[in-house]
Amino acid sequence: MKATGTLREELAARRDLPLPSERRSLREAAGISLEVIARELGVTRQAVGHWETGTRHPNGRNLRHYARKRR
Repeated sequence: MKATGTLREELAARRDLPLPSERRSLREAAGISLEVIARELGVTRQAVGHWETGTRHPNGRNLRHYARKRR
């Protein structure tokens, strides 16, 4: 079972995360590559690509960190 604070953070991150259709354009507008995001989060660039298309979604720690980077 997740700690209450962690669960709150995850719910807030889900709320703050842009829709998949907006994620790529926001990243590109900021001049950040898939590789940079992936390296900072410790995931593959394919994973970040899936998050941007909406075929998969980040969860847990990755969700919180990815949502922070999208702000």
